[in-house]
Amino acid sequence: MTGRQNAGGLFEHGRERQARETAPLAERMRPAIFDEFVGQEHILGADRVLRRAIEIDRVPSILFWGRRVRARRRWPG
Repeated sequence: MTGRQNAGGLFEHGRERQARETAPLAERMRPAIFDEFVGQEHILGADRVLRRAIEIDRVPSILFWGRRVRARRRWPG
């Protein structure tokens, strides 16, 4: 049985690479670490409460509230 487990490991790297390359753009662009977040320093900055809570896996129930934003798009043409 160990031979089969080792043989599976030979091809695992290729499968993982193919899965990354064929993943949707949103999944490939998703930040993997806090330092990859852009424009959220007021929430996830180095010494902010939310970031520290996430890092130690102690996030309480949170309700974020703010003004309503209405996106407007104008298509050319």
